[in-house]
Amino acid sequence: MYKRIYRDSYNDYICYHRFMKEIKSYISRLISLKKMNQLDIVCFQNVINDLLSMNYIKGYRHRLMTYIFDNYQKTMKMTDISITINWLTQTLLNNKNKEYQQYFEMIIFNLSLENQDKLYQQLLIQGNYDEALFFRYIQFLKANHGNIIDKIKGLTKYKNNEQYIYYHFVALIQNDQRKKAMQEYQKLKCSEKLQYQLQSLLYPDQRDAYYQYMKQYIQNGYNNVMEICQELKDYYVDDWNDYKFDFYQFVRNKLTTFDYKRVIRDQEEKDIMIDELLNYPDMYMFQAFKDYIDDQELAIFLYMTCLLNEVENIKNSQAYMNFEYDLQQLFDMVHDSLAREEIACIFKEAYPKRKKLHEILNDFLDGGNNDEIKY
Repeated sequence: MYKRIYRDSYNDYICYHRFMKEIKSYISRLISLKKMNQLDIVCFQNVINDLLSMNYIKGYRHRLMTYIFDNYQKTMKMTDISITINWLTQTLLNNKNKEYQQYFEMIIFNLSLENQDKLYQQLLIQGNYDEALFFRYIQFLKANHGNIIDKIKGLTKYKNNEQYIYYHFVALIQNDQRKKAMQEYQKLKCSEKLQYQLQSLLYPDQRDAYYQYMKQYIQNGYNNVMEICQELKDYYVDDWNDYKFDFYQFVRNKLTTFDYKRVIRDQEEKDIMIDELLNYPDMYMFQAFKDYIDDQELAIFLYMTCLLNEVENIKNSQAYMNFEYDLQQLFDMVHDSLAREEIACIFKEAYPKRKKLHEILNDFLDGGNNDEIKY
């Protein structure tokens, strides 16, 4: 089909549209037959295999693959899971298909956690040594609270991998074999990073050794603070609370204000965010985090503080309209009339010369036209 269309097309664009029209009709027919139980899912897999091996026009490959894989995962039924896992295993073990990993993940993420784990195990056992795949498997287990020690026990192919070595020592500590672990540690030749990880693990009085090492790593110029932060959280788990305030204070001096706030937001550090808003009010940051604040009174106070800070930037009528809208949201959160008056007084005292601000506040307190505001 593709060769015929390619031969009769004037350019790649026309070829793409003609082929997509044909392939959509073809896939729709496959889906219809599958719904009527007249087609085996293996036929759909064979279509994908053919498309993967096809020398398709590069500029349009992404659209085609997205369409095909999206329809496969929508068509797949519970009875097709086992066949799909075996097909994924065989296909992904072929190095030629590595570049299509992102499309296969559309199917993989649609599997249950148990089946995803089964697929990882098959790929790691049957395939060649793949450090990146082993790392992804560890991250998968961490994200889903899997028992890492039990899961990697049979993957002896990776016994020289540093993450495998680390969890070997964790297992020794859990089994009350600290003395044996220390003896093995003395003989171990490993990277500096693993050395500090094990030092923190084996010696309770040196628990912060790995933390200090990672801080020094940033100090020496490593810029991916987000990655370091996630590694420290994964390593220290519940003990991370003992270090995080010091860590964020440390990186605050290393990052721009924007990057620092992005790290806090992406890591969802609620207490760090509240501390930041109290010391450095920022409306953008408050809006990004307000759903994480459980205490209503604290939320009102932070909103008011950020709004007070925003008044400084009001330079024109449009800015006043934006402020008026935000003030409406604040007053909607405060149901007590005395509390509203108190908030108005705080604004008036902070900005005694802002006549327009005073007019807006008086309108709200008098129950004026605030209900008529439309934006």
